[in-house]
Amino acid sequence: MGKRVVGSIVLVLLGLTACKDLHKSVDYERHKYSSLRTSMSNKDVVVFEAMTTAEAPGDTEAGEAIRMEWLEGWLAQRKMCDSGFEILERRGYTRNDANPYSYDLRYEVRCATPPENTAN
Repeated sequence: MGKRVVGSIVLVLLGLTACKDLHKSVDYERHKYSSLRTSMSNKDVVVFEAMTTAEAPGDTEAGEAIRMEWLEGWLAQRKMCDSGFEILERRGYTRNDANPYSYDLRYEVRCATPPENTAN
């Protein structure tokens, strides 16, 4: 085999492993399995929607920890809730809900109020 063929094979293999690592990225999973939007009924609330997966099952502490990592990633990306947040409601979607992206869970989230500056 010539150097050119070996070089081409190496480049293809490197490209395939780079794509493999992309799909293990937390950001990739956050964008694939969840979203964050402003509530249509309350401007002080954001709605975090998420799918359950084999790695992030619906009713386990490990799955919830992964979803909270996704939520914190969305909030950081959008520069929201610097003082933290409160989950007002967490529930599963039902058949009667408008759910065009087939999410499994819906969270209503409100940003925490920043502490008052009490220094004089």
